Amino acid sequence: MSGFNEIISSDEKRGGKGYFSKTGFVDWISENKLVHMGFIGQKYTLMAIRGFNWDIWERLDRVLCSMEWMVLLGDGYVRHLPGVFSDHCPIMLCLHSFHRPRSYLKPFRFDDMWLKHEGFRSMVQNHWAPSLGSLPGKLQSLFNKIKMWNNDTLGCIF
Repeated sequence: MSGFNEIISSDEKRGGKGYFSKTGFVDWISENKLVHMGFIGQKYTLMAIRGFNWDIWERLDRVLCSMEWMVLLGDGYVRHLPGVFSDHCPIMLCLHSFHRPRSYLKPFRFDDMWLKHEGFRSMVQNHWAPSLGSLPGKLQSLFNKIKMWNNDTLGCIF
């Protein structure tokens, strides 16, 4: 863990002096291709009371990860817990939730290698042209056809 103690944007601060970047934290996040996991709970993780009209609220604590890790994590999430003994709120990374995605709700993912197969484009054209109905219905029908085609033609490549 690193202690940058820096906010990412001006909307992550309320009170005190204006926002300015000191450490290049935003650049470091970008250079390392990291993403924010978001959070559940209160917005600010630091609440410092400095006296009359000097309260400072900032979001200093966060969880960052790579896109690859986020895909593997699936339904993990970050929760901002109430601060009791400190001016910082503890954060909790939950790797599993009670929500279990159903396999039939898994999003369709296009695979680039399909374009390299000689029969793929004609299969899509032959299925799309005679299809009737709304655009979402036609797309769902095409997704199902592509999944069957992938399984029948290519099988399990893993």
